[in-house]
Amino acid sequence: MTDLAIKVDNNTLVSDCQTVLATYTPLEREIWTQYDGVSQKEKLQSSSKLNREATTASNTRSSSVDSSQKSSCCFLRRIVPYLTNGIKIEGVVVSFVDITERITADFQARRLATVLRDSNDAIIVQTFDGDFVAWNRGAERMYGYSEKEAFKLKSKDYVPDDKWIEAAEVAHRILLEQPVEPFESQRKAKDGRCLDVQLTVAAYRDEFGKPIGIVSTERDISQHKVLLRKLQHLNADLENRVAKQVREVRLLAHAISHLAEGVMITEGTLDFPGPKILFVNDALCRMTGYTQEELVGSTPHILYGPLTNLESLEFITRELSSNRACTVELVNYQKDGTSYDNELFISPLFDEQGNRINFVSIQRDVSERARAKTALWQNLSSVMHSTV
Repeated sequence: MTDLAIKVDNNTLVSDCQTVLATYTPLEREIWTQYDGVSQKEKLQSSSKLNREATTASNTRSSSVDSSQKSSCCFLRRIVPYLTNGIKIEGVVVSFVDITERITADFQARRLATVLRDSNDAIIVQTFDGDFVAWNRGAERMYGYSEKEAFKLKSKDYVPDDKWIEAAEVAHRILLEQPVEPFESQRKAKDGRCLDVQLTVAAYRDEFGKPIGIVSTERDISQHKVLLRKLQHLNADLENRVAKQVREVRLLAHAISHLAEGVMITEGTLDFPGPKILFVNDALCRMTGYTQEELVGSTPHILYGPLTNLESLEFITRELSSNRACTVELVNYQKDGTSYDNELFISPLFDEQGNRINFVSIQRDVSERARAKTALWQNLSSVMHSTV
């Protein structure tokens, strides 16, 4: 009897047979086979994770089942007295029943039950009549009802009135075995609060696979909804502000574009060959004879010529380097080479951190005024000369 082909963990076959012969009492024991000389227990001891599962389970034998250990099997070994003529014991009858699947299924079911019981989400099972048959700790925390209290309730007690039709339609779809996608709804807590929840529902079936109720996983998203509403409000407010600023900028751009005086905006650098032109309005184009495409991307040097006063240019550079605005008169040149007197006001622009980012200049053609001034001086000079 000790030379069985299948090696088992904790082989007590001989001693158990002796016990049955001595006591005339049948004896049953669950035994595990060995694989490559290693017992199932030794395999489990090599895994700290499985050891932790084994220590928390109520039944050490069953909790030590690992479905990944395909090579090990569990048998129910039954030993009963062997009687002849109904009265004389001639030996024992030993039978082995493979219960591996049953033990594995039992372990997996209890492990799943543990996970569902301790889940942070509410996991609820209810019949189609509205009676609760399972209410986990997550449901207790979310809704405030203990499991004992929940079993005395009906599903309508925690479904708001305006959501009752929706709940009935979901139950009807489950009964017809139609799929139901996860959805958002509301449920009532014990303290009267109405919670925003996300629900995932499925059929609760009997041993024949027939739907007899609903299994729902429910997650409280009330805080998430509050934050979402705040975010939507902030986004709407931001969009309104941006839209207002865009309107103001467009209005300002329209006004500048149609301003009678020339406007030029450049980069904020003073390095050679000068700041690049970023914007010019229509008045400046008419004043210089250049198009916007010709001016944008070039530098103000495109307007300088032989009579442009270098001292005035140095004055502009010195003032702008010190981040000061300045006003000067320059002789500039149009595209066709015609000179004109230009009254120029230039000011630096800064960002929120105080960094200089642009220069903006307002320019006016004062050639007529300059000619009138020159003519006036000439007339005065003639009068004074005649008098002398």
